[in-house]
Amino acid sequence: MHRIKISLLIVLLVTKTTISFSQSSIKPVFNHTTVYVYDLDKNVAFYEKVIGLNKINDPFKDGKHVWFKIAPHSQLHVVKGSVSIAPHDINIHLSLSVGLLRIL
Repeated sequence: MHRIKISLLIVLLVTKTTISFSQSSIKPVFNHTTVYVYDLDKNVAFYEKVIGLNKINDPFKDGKHVWFKIAPHSQLHVVKGSVSIAPHDINIHLSLSVGLLRIL
């Protein structure tokens, strides 16, 4: 009897979840992207001083995270922790349209 109750509960939860997702008109919205960096200070200076992004509050307050606003509801999270500077494939990238760039 206990197995039947658990099975029925699982079926109901899966069915309810499926129904609620299929009836939802909410579309996914981009929230943030993260870059994992070796030199946090250098990267923060680039995004802040060259690109012109504004820092926003990050909840960690651990010296390893800096967050930037890149659009009304989108963020760039710069996170320190990479153990070395590594080459990356050009197909993995972040593209921002900017006006005139600032020279450091």
